[in-house]
Amino acid sequence: MNKRVQEGILDFVKKYDTVKFLNVTWYGGEPMLATDVIKFLSFELQKLVEHYNASMITNGFYLDKIVDTISDWRISRLQITLDGTKETHRIMFSSNK
Repeated sequence: MNKRVQEGILDFVKKYDTVKFLNVTWYGGEPMLATDVIKFLSFELQKLVEHYNASMITNGFYLDKIVDTISDWRISRLQITLDGTKETHRIMFSSNK
C-alpha cells in the first residue's frame, strides 16, 4: 500500500469525525510483510478515532517479529491460516531454524 493510498484512508476517516468506533482487519497477501504500513496507519487511526481496534489474518510466519508491538497497534485478534500443502509448510518452517 503506497503512501498516497495510506493518506487517502486517513483523509476518508477524517471526513467522518462523528465516528467513535473503528474496527480494521489486516489481511490479503501476507499483512506482516507490510508491518511499516500497519504500524503507521494503526497509530494514525488511533489519533482519529476514540475506539480503534484491529484484527489480523496471517499465516503467522513473522509473528515472532511483531509480538512485542502487537498490542500497541491495538490488534486484539489473530486468525492464523494453514494454506498450502504439507510440503510447503515443512519447507517454510524448517528453513526458519
